[in-house]
Amino acid sequence: RVFQRKFNLTVTGTFTQETRNIMKAARCGFPDVIPQEYSVYHKKWAKKALTYTIESYTTQISQDQQRSEFKRAFDEWARHTQLSFTEVSGTADLKINFYKKAHGDGSDFDDKNGVLAHAFYPTDGRIHFDDDEEWGVNASSKKDLYGVMLHEIGHSLGIKHSDISNAVMFPMYSGYIKDLRLHADDVAAIQESYSKYQS
Repeated sequence: RVFQRKFNLTVTGTFTQETRNIMKAARCGFPDVIPQEYSVYHKKWAKKALTYTIESYTTQISQDQQRSEFKRAFDEWARHTQLSFTEVSGTADLKINFYKKAHGDGSDFDDKNGVLAHAFYPTDGRIHFDDDEEWGVNASSKKDLYGVMLHEIGHSLGIKHSDISNAVMFPMYSGYIKDLRLHADDVAAIQESYSKYQS
């Protein structure tokens, strides 16, 4: 029933086909435990200038494209806060990797579809993508690298899942959305933890 309420399904308390379809859909690997709009984890980064590094890339997209999409996703979060994100080549606060199946963090990937990526709360900084997925840039036929990264950055900043289906922090993958931006719900969540951007 909790799962059905969380995903705005008909609450029956039984394992319906509708419930089965949602459970099998592509999604973030982060667990869903709190049914509410947005939710903020109790820990956050104590500094405003964060660094990130790409420790491993997928071979499906050029490295330059991946760097560009990751920067675009970080910039979208920075647009609504006083946080800044700078790519570095060495030690960094946030560490991006592509892995397949078991990769040593206790949250194995599951081949294609299912879990697309996962990230860890502050101040861990790990952001992992399932390299068995078909990743793309501006391509509706593949998993959208920018959209998934935008979601996972939220977790790395301390934002939990939202039950607002149009929010970036909704756990189910919505497919490629042209010009995807943070939803008002995402903005409210990040500004609860970090100061609002002031030009």
